[in-house]
Amino acid sequence: MHAFSSIIAAGSIAAILAVATSAAASSDEAWAEFHRRATESCLAASDIKEPRASAVLDFDDRAGKAAILISDRTKGRSQLCLYDKASRSAFIAEADGWAAPPGAPAR
Repeated sequence: MHAFSSIIAAGSIAAILAVATSAAASSDEAWAEFHRRATESCLAASDIKEPRASAVLDFDDRAGKAAILISDRTKGRSQLCLYDKASRSAFIAEADGWAAPPGAPAR
């Protein structure tokens, strides 16, 4: 009976490891799909004619948002896009010249 229990335990551990490995792989794919969807939504919401998108900045799930900076390839114009994870909606705000002002307190 002891050998049978060891076989079942070994099989259970193998199954758990297989599921964990599978979940990690699909998680990477899910993140890639989310980033693609967020980027496409932000580019579509922007009115910049020759846009390029930054990498996606993921916020904690408590915020429920991701941010992407959309820049014009030719004119230096920028827009900040907030992508709402729940509604899958993109919101655009002008961000030309957006930077921390000189002399701003450091934290």
